[in-house]
Amino acid sequence: MIKRNTVLVLGAGASMPYGFPSGGRLKAEILNDLNNDREPFIRHSFPEGLVIEFYKRFARSGQSSIDAWLGRSGHEDYLEIGKWAIAKRLLGYEKTTALFDKINLSYLKTVQQSWYHKLYNALDAPFDEFDQNQLSVVTFNYDRSFEHFLHTALKNDNCGRSGDEVAEKARSIEVVHVHGQLGYLPWQNRGGVVPFDSEAEQKHINEAAKHIKIIHEASDEDGEFERARALLIEAEMAIILGFGFHPENLTRLGLKNLKDRRSKEGKRNLTIWGTSLGLANQDKHVGHEHFHKLLPRLDDRFKNKTVYQLLHDHVVLQ
Repeated sequence: MIKRNTVLVLGAGASMPYGFPSGGRLKAEILNDLNNDREPFIRHSFPEGLVIEFYKRFARSGQSSIDAWLGRSGHEDYLEIGKWAIAKRLLGYEKTTALFDKINLSYLKTVQQSWYHKLYNALDAPFDEFDQNQLSVVTFNYDRSFEHFLHTALKNDNCGRSGDEVAEKARSIEVVHVHGQLGYLPWQNRGGVVPFDSEAEQKHINEAAKHIKIIHEASDEDGEFERARALLIEAEMAIILGFGFHPENLTRLGLKNLKDRRSKEGKRNLTIWGTSLGLANQDKHVGHEHFHKLLPRLDDRFKNKTVYQLLHDHVVLQ
């Protein structure tokens, strides 16, 4: 059981071990869809001219991700088709087999060790006490793989419990999607349901796209970011995983002023760990600007390791 108030902050790199694409790969896959398989877009009622125009402009942009490109001034006409393209691609990656079966079949290969399994083992407790775990998650990802893993593992480790009982325990681990998500899972008891393993059916793509927020659509005052900042103020430990240090996202998390805000609330020093695998020096410089009050030296706590390696080698979850 995790008794120390812990917050995970997840970026795209945290979902990549389960097959989800990086920003660059997602861009390439969407461009391939737009160039070679336009029929689903047209069937959804996007005019073919818009589909072609979107493809040409996005393909010839200098942006490395679709989120960054859609957030540019003057790109409002492409928001709906862009979100639909994101949902179409990402729903196709939401597969239970990628979270469990493929991991278990290759368990002895260190590079494929599952950090979801590692974290779940730290959360393990008698069923009636599971909701006493002090863990919450702030994620910048649209996918629901973490929540689905948690619910599925709880269900299969507690076969004598009802579906409602399992769902209640799974919901006790708060997950805040600051940029929206691909709809809600059936057990979450919210509107806008999109099941996991949806096979990216058109009706599910339509619903999922409604729940996506591009970076520029979010703001500091959004309830999700307010909740994320509140969780970080209360936390004893923050673990930042697969995160790209986008300046706007760091600002919205309130990291520059976090130490001062915590001091006003009478909170002790915050223990921070994070991954820096694949980050350019410029990204690390941006990260240091925001973390310097909390961490004099970023490299002391942000390790050039995978998420699993960081949790296995450095972090004590208790």
